Amino acid sequence: MLILNQDKSTIVNLDNITQIYCIRYDESNVNIACCFNRGGEILGRYSSIERCKEVLQDILTAYQRSEENKYRIIGDVIHSSGVAKDKYKFTYTMPEE
Repeated sequence: MLILNQDKSTIVNLDNITQIYCIRYDESNVNIACCFNRGGEILGRYSSIERCKEVLQDILTAYQRSEENKYRIIGDVIHSSGVAKDKYKFTYTMPEE
């Protein structure tokens, strides 16, 4: 699954992420950040930890839905690995506040 960050400047492949978490930026903002082996990326910024947790739950739900559909054959076209060509058709766009 791919994730498009909130300001639509970065696409992140979920296969390369080791963590997605909420981190307090300052008193008025909470970031959703992801962690890679090589560093991190801010995916979105929200006004409360509650909103941050809602977005994390939405990401989890989208991921579960993409995993359920990952191995369905779309038409008759599949890769030699047996995985449907559109494995990454699932893209989660980080919502605005």
